[in-house]
Order: sequence, then structure tokens, then C-alpha cells
Amino acid sequence: NILVIVIVAATKTFHSVTSVLIMNLAISDLLVGVGVMPFVALSVMNRGWVNCTDLCLYVGYTSSVYCTASVLTLAAIALDRYHSIMDCLHYSARCTLWRTCAVVLWIWLQALVTSCPPLLGWSSVIYVDPMYSCAVNWASSPSYTAFVAALSYLIPAAVILFCYVTIVNVARSHARRIHTLEDSVQRSKNPSSDFAPGDSSLQHCGNLHSPSRLIYH
Repeated sequence: NILVIVIVAATKTFHSVTSVLIMNLAISDLLVGVGVMPFVALSVMNRGWVNCTDLCLYVGYTSSVYCTASVLTLAAIALDRYHSIMDCLHYSARCTLWRTCAVVLWIWLQALVTSCPPLLGWSSVIYVDPMYSCAVNWASSPSYTAFVAALSYLIPAAVILFCYVTIVNVARSHARRIHTLEDSVQRSKNPSSDFAPGDSSLQHCGNLHSPSRLIYH
């Protein structure tokens, strides 16, 4: 994650709207490693936490915040790729740097707010032995579990699935059209020649690079 942040920051060609979201994903994952994992390692060495209620609440809350921010960022990246392909003519005008920064701010605000209820009495944070860490006690409050699962995981997962399935379908459709057009052009240039099966397969394999590059740009 550190290397991703350094490379994106140091390379001018990576300074784009999408890079802001990638940086945010790297930062949220890095915070899990810096702000949560050391306490897990400490718990493993000490075989649990004794008289560390405040620390337990901190680790349970921050781990929930960072994981939620990571999932929401993945959904934002999927939406960014969806708009860049489905509405490429207006993508630059609509997906500006300021709007992307506003999306990042919303991601962190939603993560902070949706992770707060266990600290206020709606569900609770407990030490989980198999995890060697503190986490939300999902079984204590089914209503909060359903709330977080829907808002922070199920909806983002549905958005990610919809965006990438649509992108794949569009890419396949464009690839078929390009292959059909190239075959038509080839036949018009050589109306009397018959291609051998081996030559035809080589021709199609060579053309696979063209549609994929077109779709990517």
C-alpha cells in the first residue's frame, strides 16, 4: 500500500480522478495494517487483553471504519469505471477532481457514522478470541447487523457487480462488432480468396488486441 501511494504520487501520468480513489483505497488498507494489526499482534503475544476496555473499543471501532471505507471505495471505483465507459463523452466534465474528493469525504463520513452505534449502545464491541482482537458483537443486535450489512456491504457489492457485469457485456458487444467489421473489410479486399482454417484463427487472434485496447481507452 505504501508503494502504491508513492508511485501514484510520484508519477504524473497517474494523476487522474481514478487515482484519487485508488489512493484512498490504499490509505484505508494501510490504516488497517498500522492502526489495527499491531494490537492484534500484541493480543497474540499476551494471550488476550486485560483491563483494556478503552483500547478494545478503539480497535473495534477503527477496524470497522477502515473496512467499511475500503468496501465503499471499491464501489466508487466500479462506478468511476462504469461512467468512463458508458458515458465516455461526458466523463471528463462530470467526474471532476472536486466531485471525486467529495465522494472520498462522503465515504469516510459514512464509515465513521455507521461504525458509531456500538459505542452508543446499539450493539457492542467485545473481544473475540479466534480473531485475537476486538470487534462488533454482531449477535447482540440483529437490527444493527442488518443495518450495517445492507448499507456498508450488500449495496456496495450490488453496485460493484452491476457495474462490472455491464462493462464486460459492453466490451464483448464491441468486440463482436469489430470482428464482424474486420471480416467484412477483409472479404471486400479479397473477394475471390478463401482463407484456410489456420490462417483464419491467426487472424482472429491478432485482432483480439484491437477491441480490448479500444474499449480500455
